[in-house]
Amino acid sequence: MKAPSNNFAKNILLKWNIQTDVQFVRGVENFVYRTNDSSKYLRLTLPSHRKKREIEAELKWMDTLSKNNVRIVQPLLSNESQFVEEFIYNDQVVFATLFKAAPGRTPEKPEDYNPTFLKNWGAYIGNLHKYSSISPLNSRLSWDTEPGFILAETALINNKNHCYDIYQQLKSYLQSLPKDSSCYGLVHADLHQGNFFITEDYKITAFDFDDCQYHWHIYDLAVVMVSLKSMFKQKQWSLDHKACFSYVLEGYRLTHNLTPLWEERITAFTYWRNALLYFWAKARIEGDQILSEDLPRVTKMIEEISLSLQSFSPALLI
Repeated sequence: MKAPSNNFAKNILLKWNIQTDVQFVRGVENFVYRTNDSSKYLRLTLPSHRKKREIEAELKWMDTLSKNNVRIVQPLLSNESQFVEEFIYNDQVVFATLFKAAPGRTPEKPEDYNPTFLKNWGAYIGNLHKYSSISPLNSRLSWDTEPGFILAETALINNKNHCYDIYQQLKSYLQSLPKDSSCYGLVHADLHQGNFFITEDYKITAFDFDDCQYHWHIYDLAVVMVSLKSMFKQKQWSLDHKACFSYVLEGYRLTHNLTPLWEERITAFTYWRNALLYFWAKARIEGDQILSEDLPRVTKMIEEISLSLQSFSPALLI
């Protein structure tokens, strides 16, 4: 499905008593629009991606976090006191949710990646994990029933290469791990530097909780390590991603427990993150689900992940 028009999105805002033009921001798993004054973001979701109850569970967790002083973007109630409104576009149902914009900006300069910011990033993730099992949000899916995982699985049959072998080893490894509340629960699952803003004193406000799922806590940390390495390489910064990640871990330990064993397992989870992204991207290309302007970037990402997975060793699966 192509992105609904800006005019359609503009008319949806009337449900929140807002009259303004909008700009289309992106369309991957959801379609996202920004109001002209950049104060609010409208997210449109298809039922094929998320059922309504899944979105409501996402917002319920966000509400729990907010009530416990974790800085997140605020979802806004419609005129009918609903966080999720339902509309029809080209004979298809779409779910609409409106959020306030986060204060601040994206951390996009080398000097942003200083110890203060990096520790705050880790501490923020630790605070999320404090409340990862505070209530039974059974409408959110687990890591191996999530749409991203299901999509990645569809690409396995046509791509039986070294990435396939590593993916299968890592999947079996994850399936063998314990799932008690000290190490497993609801996580953001995509808290890279593009999914939060920072203020000038490096306070973090996160957004895009659409991927929140039941997973091991260290998956959130693995996402950080993968994103640091990838971004520093892409921007050709001289920063050491491992040194930066050590500050993230230091901050995480300030707000949440991390045993030596689970810390050792983070590296294996970085390989899982990359293997999952590899087959997710392959599936989207095979299914013609990548915008033409994004195809070169995604193709390059696939090539880089394939190379990076060559350093995988089964010895990491502890």
